[in-house]
Amino acid sequence: MKRAAALVALAAAVVTAAGCGGHSNATRLKIEVTNASGTRAYSLRCAPPGGTAPQPAAICAQLRREPDMLVGGPAIEHSCPPAAGSPEGFRVSGRYRGYPVDASFSSTECGWVPGQRGAYVTWYISMRGAGPGVHEREVGSAAPPRAGVTRDRPRRAAELQHEARQLIRKRTKALADGTLQLQPGDLPDPLARKILRDYVEAEGLRGGPVPGAARLYATTRKRAAVAGAASLSSNAKQPVYVLDVRYAYRDYMGHRHLDPSGGVATTLDPATLTTTDVGYGTPWDLKGLGRPIRLRL
Repeated sequence: MKRAAALVALAAAVVTAAGCGGHSNATRLKIEVTNASGTRAYSLRCAPPGGTAPQPAAICAQLRREPDMLVGGPAIEHSCPPAAGSPEGFRVSGRYRGYPVDASFSSTECGWVPGQRGAYVTWYISMRGAGPGVHEREVGSAAPPRAGVTRDRPRRAAELQHEARQLIRKRTKALADGTLQLQPGDLPDPLARKILRDYVEAEGLRGGPVPGAARLYATTRKRAAVAGAASLSSNAKQPVYVLDVRYAYRDYMGHRHLDPSGGVATTLDPATLTTTDVGYGTPWDLKGLGRPIRLRL
């Protein structure tokens, strides 16, 4: 009887492991450091810590405290003056506690990846003083296979953009013939909401950062400038819309979160919906802009 029970338990364990895809808690990461002299690669293991990365135990402990060091995804990029020198970049790939990881980190001067927050600086400090490592081509890739972008995503993005253009023509005609009138202080009309929602959703489908939340305000340029979402011009009483988009990201386990560190605030002309100002990355104080409309994404 005892032997039969043991065989049943063993069979159950095998079935469970197969059902979970043979998930393992092992950590096997490759850390690539790129600078003006090229790319060098280092290995990292945890539990027990080891590898060619500097102070593996310290880095493993840091990864437990700051899982943002494993967040990847597309960056929000914007134009800026070129930085002096050639700042280091980092790529971390492989598996962490059995979960596939492939994340890149670079200076946030010209953009940032939602969810990474200060991870670039943490990697910079953690890898400071690393040994010579080896050339990246000598190590090969430790990255797990990337999931291909399905054809449906770019097709759906094109459909949304086409729909938005049609709605813009419809709205422009309604404004011209007087069937749609804009009054200062009025909440954005349904057509404006639909157009902007389409553009926000299409952005994520084209391979950009995934929008997690979007709020639309009707205010004045002066109030938008006080909130930090616009520059103050001579026409301070000019009506404007402010579109505040916050982005979502996934942690190394695949759980979805809203990035609390900021997003993109776009100030728009209410009549044409053209952009007049764009602010990146800073949590603005939008409380003084009135009641927002939340765009359903």
